[in-house]
Amino acid sequence: MILITGASGSVGKAVLQEAIRKASKVRAMYRSKEEAAKAPSGCEARLADYADKRSLSKALDGVTSVFVVCSPIPQLVELESNVLDVCKESGVKHVVLNSALGAGDYPKSFPGWHRKVEDKLKATAMSCTILRPNGFLQNIVTYNAPSIRSQGAFYVAMGDAKVSYLDIGDIAAVAVKALQGGAHAGKTYELHGPEAISNQELAKRISRVAGRTVNYVDIPEFAQRDQADIDELICVAAVVAKQVQAPIDPDDEQVEIAVAVDVDAGDLPCTGASQSCRQQGAAVCEPALRLVVQQRQSRPAREDPGRIRSSIPAVSRSRTHRASWRAVCLPAT
Repeated sequence: MILITGASGSVGKAVLQEAIRKASKVRAMYRSKEEAAKAPSGCEARLADYADKRSLSKALDGVTSVFVVCSPIPQLVELESNVLDVCKESGVKHVVLNSALGAGDYPKSFPGWHRKVEDKLKATAMSCTILRPNGFLQNIVTYNAPSIRSQGAFYVAMGDAKVSYLDIGDIAAVAVKALQGGAHAGKTYELHGPEAISNQELAKRISRVAGRTVNYVDIPEFAQRDQADIDELICVAAVVAKQVQAPIDPDDEQVEIAVAVDVDAGDLPCTGASQSCRQQGAAVCEPALRLVVQQRQSRPAREDPGRIRSSIPAVSRSRTHRASWRAVCLPAT
């Protein structure tokens, strides 16, 4: 029996479809009854959650091979580690781990998270195959289509760098073969598409197919980092307002950090971030920031704004604030 985790996700769904075509006994793992109800014919649907080891044990009962995939979220290491622990306890014979390109030598962000899981998997002594795919073709549409439709352009901080995109269907084909173990056991495969292209070339190809001009706009790294800081600070402000309620203590350290971007009540930074938050179920962001700004304007600054601003990246990315950001800005699951 093969178990495909993440069966409702883009990669997991493709692997599931390929497994149904190529394998005789396939089980698909879903987190919700609604998604499980959409399971394709030819597989057995099971409900389980990476955060719930008991549910994982039930899903893994009688399973010999498992495909493990997780969204690139900060909890990735903890969640996938849970799966590996239960795989070991359940006597799973072979694990195929969907990692990421860069996990071999890039210690930051999600490639670094994936590397930690890779190392844990190897330490279990279970038979395994590790897949490190490059960028997905499908993500070009997912991330760039909205701005291409509305502005005729897409925005990325990549300069002239080239990417050998691959289709998730190709990842699925490799994953299902790897689930058989055998010659694939103990191997790590870095997966690439047939051609590495720059975003300038990508824009030309999209223009040709779409019949309209599409431009690639490179965003300098420093500008993207500044925008990310502002986005997150808006969310931190929302957390403060939601947790403390009005009136907010003007001397609260979180408030000081959240408004350290020199904003006026009528000139909020990054309204796009507020819109994004609202789309994800956090309509509190903009009014919360206005409330915090009003508190700031009612008194003189007690510290040098330059010193506060220099501390923003480190503070806003702390575990506490990141957890609070997720609590407010992501929908309940």
